[in-house]
Amino acid sequence: MKLVYPVELERGMAQMLVLLLAVHRRNPGFEAIAVEVFDGDRRLARHFRHLLESERLIDRGMLTPEGRAVLRMLELTQSPDAAPIPVDVASFPGFDPEDPAISSGERDRIVAAHEAFARGLRFRFIREPVVHDSAIKLVGLTLGGPIPFTRVIWSMEFKSDQMRDRMFRWLCLYVDRWEAWANLVIEEGATDFTEHLLKLRIAEESIDLG
Repeated sequence: MKLVYPVELERGMAQMLVLLLAVHRRNPGFEAIAVEVFDGDRRLARHFRHLLESERLIDRGMLTPEGRAVLRMLELTQSPDAAPIPVDVASFPGFDPEDPAISSGERDRIVAAHEAFARGLRFRFIREPVVHDSAIKLVGLTLGGPIPFTRVIWSMEFKSDQMRDRMFRWLCLYVDRWEAWANLVIEEGATDFTEHLLKLRIAEESIDLG
């Protein structure tokens, strides 16, 4: 009988939560799962997804009622040592930000709801100019001093508001990952995070060839 140590169990539960939320909000392919959850390991991504399917937590790319119940349980019992995923983020359904069937007004309402939710997060993306250029910034609440203050830890500039808004809508799909992404910036640097976003965008468009 193989022993499962608490650290391994905790890591597995954290990965399961990330994966269930990804399926609930984005229904990603194996390439995107591998990049976002398993450091590019497609074999491990495939194994985890098949495991959730065999346990009837996922069916035809969607969470089952059992899957939603497990997702809720994992949301509420996260380890304080893990990168916290905001409770109730699962209440925001996934959406295709470029779906032509969604009106511009509805798209704006969805994004506004995500922005309002994100105001309660420790780290969040905002649309704010850099000098005179359109930009997106990742800002975080810095603690430890006598007065907490918000600082910018990453930013990206765009040639137009339209390009910025398109990128921001995509980032809203990943609101459950913003805390983990902020930790990536802090620990590995802004360049590594930008590279991660590029890999993820490419992985989303990859054709799964097995």
